[in-house]
Amino acid sequence: MTAKGGDVSMCEWYRGVYKSLCPIAWVSAWDDHQAEGTFPGKI
Repeated sequence: MTAKGGDVSMCEWYRGVYKSLCPIAWVSAWDDHQAEGTFPGKI
């Protein structure tokens, strides 16, 4: 979103929320999928 000139503050807030609520294994897996380009959703 930053590359498109958008405001990322809301995205950062949601990231903090899911990182505080979800098991760290899930968060790590999601981060890995995003980095690999295999995340099962459009982000």
